[in-house]
Amino acid sequence: MGKKSIRTGKQPNIDISPKIVEFIENKEFTYSLKYWKQLEYFGFGSASVDKKWFISLLNALKAYSGKKTASFKEDHRFRDAHHIHQIIWEQPGIPIKRNEFDWIPNEIIENNDEYPFFQLAISASLGRVVGFFDHLDCFQIVLLDPLHNICPTKNRQYKVTPTQPFSCETSWILSEIERIKSNNQCVEDCGNIEQLETIKDGTIPKNAVIHFLDDHRLQEFNKILEKFECSAADVLEAGISSLNSFKA
Repeated sequence: MGKKSIRTGKQPNIDISPKIVEFIENKEFTYSLKYWKQLEYFGFGSASVDKKWFISLLNALKAYSGKKTASFKEDHRFRDAHHIHQIIWEQPGIPIKRNEFDWIPNEIIENNDEYPFFQLAISASLGRVVGFFDHLDCFQIVLLDPLHNICPTKNRQYKVTPTQPFSCETSWILSEIERIKSNNQCVEDCGNIEQLETIKDGTIPKNAVIHFLDDHRLQEFNKILEKFECSAADVLEAGISSLNSFKA
């Protein structure tokens, strides 16, 4: 039984049984986002990144998931059809170097022979997925490249398209909190900074209520908030108290 598709590199010693060896050699493509990260030139914070790209990404990963892992490394026809090839770090214009992936273990980053980085195509013109096959032949995604910046081409004068990481609302709020804390202009010790410090460690409220209103009801609701200078919670609690009194 051949073992050429297994690369243990400098990973911790693992006792791999013959059954596991056979599984790895015949396994279908799997992937992980364990090492994925957004970076400059490899983020989603650009108007050039269409939300439809994510549908193309999922469709491509779904299609790849039905293929044998060996096809990605040994089937040249399959590799050519899907623009699968190793990243050439010396290529002109490439905006990142291998040693800049400092969140990935050194035993992987420093071992380009056993853990080369590959690009997988989403389509001919819809960017790439960048990653490496780990010691169990799981494809570890490290970058999503919607603007195809990982391999600048000669016909574009090796230029890349600017983009930056895109944050979710929670990340943005936490970032704003840090900005406010670092720009403290309180003349006296008002306690606001100390309160901001507790936000990330506080208990997350669990008793949330979501309700949808049509346009007419929303207009009435906003008038009540303005007239009585109250909050949505005040209106809800007043309604509960009123109904409880009515039933009594």
